[in-house]
Amino acid sequence: MIMNSDTHNAYNALLISVFGILSIQYCLSLFFRNIIIPISLGTFLMIVSNLIAKDWEYSVYFPYASPIRFFYDLNGVLKTEVYLGLRGAEITSLITFICVSIIGVVLFKTKKIN
Repeated sequence: MIMNSDTHNAYNALLISVFGILSIQYCLSLFFRNIIIPISLGTFLMIVSNLIAKDWEYSVYFPYASPIRFFYDLNGVLKTEVYLGLRGAEITSLITFICVSIIGVVLFKTKKIN
């Protein structure tokens, strides 16, 4: 499959929009010993984000809604403004990724291993 630049940019935007979720799930997995809790919490938050992504004006600040907002924007359902080549949801996802990853590293360094 040969990818043109629009498809390549779409894949990059989707990857960026998932970074915030990855870092949150990582931190949740550090807090809980049982893997079911972070997975169920992440699933619940994805369901909530499906419900709020299109209708709530502040869903751009909810990291779990970033991939859904990306697909809405790609299909023309939502029109979002672009700053520095990134949509608002992608910027929120990157900021979330950086902040939560730093918190996750600090938590990992201070975690006591039994």
